[in-house]
Amino acid sequence: MPEIVIAICTRERPKMLAELLHSCINLTPVEGVALRFILVESGPDTVSHGVIDSFSDKIDITYAHEARIGVVRARNRAIELFLRGTGDWLAFIDDDEVIDPNWAAAIKAAIVALPDYSIFAGRAIMIEPESAPRIYKALRAQRARRTTSYERKAVTTQNVVFRRAIFADDGRAMRFDLRFNTIGGSDYFLCYQLTDAGEKIRFVPKAITRETVLAERAALGFRLRKQIAQAHHAGLISLLRFGRFRGHIHNVWMVLGALARCLILLAKAAVIVVYDEQRGLACFAGALNWLCVVIGRLRFIWRNPADIYASVQGG
Repeated sequence: MPEIVIAICTRERPKMLAELLHSCINLTPVEGVALRFILVESGPDTVSHGVIDSFSDKIDITYAHEARIGVVRARNRAIELFLRGTGDWLAFIDDDEVIDPNWAAAIKAAIVALPDYSIFAGRAIMIEPESAPRIYKALRAQRARRTTSYERKAVTTQNVVFRRAIFADDGRAMRFDLRFNTIGGSDYFLCYQLTDAGEKIRFVPKAITRETVLAERAALGFRLRKQIAQAHHAGLISLLRFGRFRGHIHNVWMVLGALARCLILLAKAAVIVVYDEQRGLACFAGALNWLCVVIGRLRFIWRNPADIYASVQGG
């Protein structure tokens, strides 16, 4: 019987955590699959005990407190706890998500159908507030139409599952890199390390989580700052993957490619919006995203990644 362990790393989000754990209770049982949970609370304060106590008799959950700040330390602590057990697969789900009842069934189906894959990434659906800019609502709607499975080069830990051998000492013995502990991007870097080494990541559209976007995070200014920060981290990842000289060349190449895509999408938006407003707005949002890639990759040359992260996420 394959055992899937779902790891949740959290910090000072008891309400969101309670909603996530409630969705874990409602996961549809799947024949031949055992589910366990690991919760790592990060930071000096422990505010999740009451939440966990209310769910401990409903799901098999192991709690650990990682007093040192940083999501990388929390994720690596979850890996260590996972390896002490007998789990076959380790999933990471962000603490601001809720899990669709059929998530486990979709993951099992992917594992059975694609035995050569060691990483599966589910679909993270973002639920936009009414105040969200129309262009991003249109972009979300367009992306929601993608229902086919395909390979990915890198994914986040919003909704992802790894085979035990990725982390085990007799396998790849991978961990999230502490150089990203306070800046973000450790999940992307880990995935690039794995795919560069020959591992494959498969997108599983039926393995769904949902995140309700807070109004302040739906604002255009916040989105642009966040996308620039992510592109900034991608600049650092390029240097770590390819070395300093080739990494900078790669960043310049990505800037040129992103600029070209931005201009193409802007041209498409100007034409398409006349007869299909939703598609036109989605193209405009895509153009903004590529413009953020240009800015973020260029800013990497002179600005510390930690400064970017703090200005967006608050430290």
